[in-house]
Amino acid sequence: MTTEHKKQAKKARSVVDLRQDILVTLFTNEQARGRDVETRRAGGPDDTAVRRIRVLCAVLSTVTAMTIGVLAPTAWSIVKTCCGGSVQPVLAIFFITWALLAGLVAWQISIVLR
Repeated sequence: MTTEHKKQAKKARSVVDLRQDILVTLFTNEQARGRDVETRRAGGPDDTAVRRIRVLCAVLSTVTAMTIGVLAPTAWSIVKTCCGGSVQPVLAIFFITWALLAGLVAWQISIVLR
């Protein structure tokens, strides 16, 4: 991996970490909670609230999927380096965090489809 890739990976890792924390704790988790509240609401869920939650999660899943795509070249560079046995721990953490974004997308889509 070139020095430039290492710089990109470090920058991307901090962006992914921050983005993941924000999305999981503030947006996705809140939407999942809101969806659960609506499901349990006496008299049935409020259609407007459910629609809002679905739209927000659809947007979140789109942004997360785009992030996965944008960071894919850096992740692929890390995989190629890893196979050579010379990966640095910070790059491995970036790759793991990047891969976990797929789970975040799946969670967001599951909220949309509930």
